[in-house]
Amino acid sequence: MMSPVSLLLLSLAFTGCCAWGDWGRFHHNPMFGGMNRFGGQGQGFPGRFGGPGFFGRFPGRFPGQGQGFPAGPATGRSTPSVCSGKGTLGQRFAVNIGINDADNDSFVAGPEMYNDFRNNYDTNKDGCVTLAEWEQRWVQGLLFSKAFADSRWAALQPSNNTACPVTYASFQNNTNMRMPLGGFISGNLQTLVDTCKSDNSLLISNCDCLQLLGACVNDATLSANSVCQAYVAQPVNATTTPVLG
Repeated sequence: MMSPVSLLLLSLAFTGCCAWGDWGRFHHNPMFGGMNRFGGQGQGFPGRFGGPGFFGRFPGRFPGQGQGFPAGPATGRSTPSVCSGKGTLGQRFAVNIGINDADNDSFVAGPEMYNDFRNNYDTNKDGCVTLAEWEQRWVQGLLFSKAFADSRWAALQPSNNTACPVTYASFQNNTNMRMPLGGFISGNLQTLVDTCKSDNSLLISNCDCLQLLGACVNDATLSANSVCQAYVAQPVNATTTPVLG
């Protein structure tokens, strides 16, 4: 005969098993939308509570990107794979800004642009930058999206010479070429805004677009730019919840 303590433990184990089994069925049941109210990826939507989330494993819904599935098109959130490992949009912009204004004088000068092209884009050192090299740098190096990379490439107005569409040798000693840093940032931001406005679905599928509104609100450098201020006033989707970026 089992002792009362053994019977109690067995009863608790059985109850716990069934309770988690019922939770699992609720968690996966399409009838309930597959919701996971305690945050995290699971098979449901992001949790309703901030902080670490259930068992400290799954981030909550606020703040930032979270790691749960999208809360729906109206919120502009996305799956974790979209922004995973990319940091914030402000951080990605800061890397590009730091390289192009290496001496931190608030101007992007010809030699700085030359060094950027030479050191970061022209992988075979042939004096030319191709679309493939440009995309590799923006997507793998700067962690921007391919859509943003391609739009920015088009803004460069490359030549029709597919073997050598962009040359940069003329920048090497061109100290007269000095673009105000604000103009450099504006050009990049405007390209991104135009990209995001060209297709509203990018608000969900593209990390740069997903984080744009949040970056324009929260990032000190980007929020001061007139392009960001105009975007905040009229974003792609007025119902979008800003994602910190």
